[in-house]
Amino acid sequence: MAGVHLVDMAQPQQSFIRIVKDPECTLVEFTEKHIIDEVVIRQIGNELTKLVDDSPRPRIVVTFKGVEHLSSAALGTLLTVMNKVKAKDGQLRLCEINAQIMQIFQITKLNKILRIEKDLATAKSSLGAAK
Repeated sequence: MAGVHLVDMAQPQQSFIRIVKDPECTLVEFTEKHIIDEVVIRQIGNELTKLVDDSPRPRIVVTFKGVEHLSSAALGTLLTVMNKVKAKDGQLRLCEINAQIMQIFQITKLNKILRIEKDLATAKSSLGAAK
């Protein structure tokens, strides 16, 4: 079939997070209410990893505002991201977690490992001064 050229029409992967950079930190917001699908969680993990990799000393606040369900796989992804942030001497905060999801953090004792703040303002101020 001479003269026929196939064009790759692959769409860029959909993002399930919104990233807002401000002078104090990088804010990450979820665009999905239910973070339970394996493909969604993998994509979120990839985006968060890239965010950490692209920053010399990441200062990240992840808000769970509007998130209603979270799977155990998503918890594992958060732990992986936290370890990557710590390895770069960075800081990670979670905030605005509803009571049902907070219960999951408490049952798994992840609330002792991950730094969780009540709201966005508290999470930002808990980061301290940028070094």
